Amino acid sequence: MTSRGLKASPEGIKAAKTALTDKTLSQQKLATALGITRQPVSKFFAGESVSRSCFVQICHQLGLSWQEVAGFDYFAVSKITSSFKEANPDINDLVKEIRQKCQDKIQNQCSTIQMLDVARAIPLDEIYTPVEVLPEITSQKWHDIADFRKNLALGDNQNCNSLSGLEVILRSPKLMLLGKSGSGKTTFLQYLAIACNQGKFQPHLVPVFVRLKEFTEDARYEGELNLLQYISQSLKCCDIDEKATLSVLNHGNALIILDGLDEVPLKYTDVAIREIRKFTQIYYKNQFVISCRISACKYRFPGFTEVELADFNDKQIEIYIKNWLVVVAHQSLSYAETNSKLFIQNLNLPENQRIRELARVPLLLHLICLSFQFKGQFTHNPVNLYEQVLNVLLSRWDEIRGIKRDDFYPNLNLGCKKKLIAHIATITFKNGEYFFEQEKIPQLLAEALPTITNPNLYQSLTPLEQKSALEGMIFQDSLLIERARGIYSFAHLGILEYLAPSKILEKSGNLAND
Repeated sequence: MTSRGLKASPEGIKAAKTALTDKTLSQQKLATALGITRQPVSKFFAGESVSRSCFVQICHQLGLSWQEVAGFDYFAVSKITSSFKEANPDINDLVKEIRQKCQDKIQNQCSTIQMLDVARAIPLDEIYTPVEVLPEITSQKWHDIADFRKNLALGDNQNCNSLSGLEVILRSPKLMLLGKSGSGKTTFLQYLAIACNQGKFQPHLVPVFVRLKEFTEDARYEGELNLLQYISQSLKCCDIDEKATLSVLNHGNALIILDGLDEVPLKYTDVAIREIRKFTQIYYKNQFVISCRISACKYRFPGFTEVELADFNDKQIEIYIKNWLVVVAHQSLSYAETNSKLFIQNLNLPENQRIRELARVPLLLHLICLSFQFKGQFTHNPVNLYEQVLNVLLSRWDEIRGIKRDDFYPNLNLGCKKKLIAHIATITFKNGEYFFEQEKIPQLLAEALPTITNPNLYQSLTPLEQKSALEGMIFQDSLLIERARGIYSFAHLGILEYLAPSKILEKSGNLAND
């Protein structure tokens, strides 16, 4: 291994050759797929040293762990990566200096999180639950509706092939992290920044955390979106001059974390995407992670690997509940242990199946914890819980974070939105259509809109506005999700079953007239 390169172990070469055959690839086809020359691929299979970035990309394309191919112990990877040395030893000293100067800033940015209906900031390291990532995007799989009718769990965002979030970051120099609303994208990226800041993860890199919402808001007053200028200015307050910032970026010693692409206002999205694309191509040597809601991600950044945050599994739910009871509910460890067991027992009761499905999403698990804390059990009539979930997905989660999204629902207030969604739920539930093709959604919308309280509203909506309301449900509120290519359903079957038979149409009438 050279100072900057990696080479495959004999066992790794055998695994790589097997993967190459299984994928019906030749070395030339592999090089073409990666957009690189044949030479580094040939050297890789000959057991010769190739650049770290090429090595990682080749392994990822073959579906292999680069650490295993190189013969590394995964748990020692962070220590090994810190031993990589720059040809210019001065850059190492500069990185150490900048990391030290930035430490307080990153801690201030990322060490706490705000939780719904909790007045104080919660320390991230006390509540954080390690996440797992799906190597394949659920909505990009090809299935027929008949497949889902045979197996309702087919579209679940859980997979035995899920990987540790940190492992995926290590093996992917450029990563697009996708996830549903409330799935824990920002929390994970804050944890990543803190781990890097404390030297526990990629200790040879300088962590830079950018909230894209704040980036675009600040840039509006400065006349242009300039990511380099924004990062330079943010580091300037840590007594780091622009020359030092450029040196780190040019040498590839930064971990650039760009959080919340979906939170950028629609009118700035194209400009923001162009600026990010340009920045990642100019400073390509650095490591990048971008997060976005899966339903809002349409553009694919060149050279980026897309992965999806997996829903919580049973073990993660258990860890989260214990942490929550100690940190949020202020319970002692022993008391939290007892209550978490009671919580899990209640959650696993057959009558709480739909609540258990909600609990796989961290944001909704937090709501369930709040409900359980006050009652000591799950209510037999979970209407209030479902109503809270609906309110959170439609508006509250964005409101507490100061996010004002584009108005996809022209002239529709919260009550009307609920009526619209409830009517669609009623139609699909009555017809037994838990899953439906994309072409069916405009028809459902057209049937639902005339039922809204204001009889003139439907006639006043243009086809474009009707399409906008549809996009709001899919892209913004995450109430409908794409289970496979072109196949949609309500994100949570419990919400569908709550809305369909309920009297929410009548209940929302007063809200619509407010």
